[in-house]
Amino acid sequence: MAYIKYYLGSMYAGKSSSAVDLLLAGVYDQKFIVTPTSKVRGFVSRIHASNTLPKNIQILEKAADLPANIFEGPWRTLVFIDEVQFIDDQHFWHLLARAKNAAYVDIILAGLNYDQYGHNFDNHAQLENLFTNTQIHRLYVPCATCSSAHGEISIRKWKSNDRILDEYAVLCKTCFDSFFYKKPADPNFCGICQSAVAKQRLRKWKHDAAIIDEYATICTHCYHSIHNYGDNETKCNINYLIHRA
Repeated sequence: MAYIKYYLGSMYAGKSSSAVDLLLAGVYDQKFIVTPTSKVRGFVSRIHASNTLPKNIQILEKAADLPANIFEGPWRTLVFIDEVQFIDDQHFWHLLARAKNAAYVDIILAGLNYDQYGHNFDNHAQLENLFTNTQIHRLYVPCATCSSAHGEISIRKWKSNDRILDEYAVLCKTCFDSFFYKKPADPNFCGICQSAVAKQRLRKWKHDAAIIDEYATICTHCYHSIHNYGDNETKCNINYLIHRA
């Protein structure tokens, strides 16, 4: 078996953590993690700091850095590729093509399902076709602004201008579409819940340049629910709902 699992879902849903746990539990001669952002963030997942992983696990930035002889055996190799939504180079696709029927190499993937516009990433359909339904593990977190347990699209809090280092909240599809695309029937009311008076503004991130970007007017409750998402008080609730799913 070459393809083991594809963890697909929103931010904070435990995709990378689940993949690393599977990697740690596996009995292999060689283990690799391919992740383009661990050097910037300092961690592979939010519960696995890069410098705390066993020394026999090699962390690489791109698939091209993997040893050329991993398919030759007889050593069994497990490769976990994170943030696959951002990867679309020939080395990555060549690796997946060879691994499909490989005797010595197994693959785990993890990635987001939606981009900043609420659209599937360009490589989404192609990656899904590599795995059976039982191999794709879809993960969700609670929506920041309503009672839905199917939060799946991330929006920025704008606490940092660096998109990698910034903090995010997660909305369900309905709340995201209201925030990002729709305008309230009454401009004085919240663009998300549509029921409370709008007193705050939040940048949408339709454009990288702030000067030409758009802003949503939202109520104080939705604004604080977004900005407090993932803090110490809400983490317990998020983790509780994830483990119940």
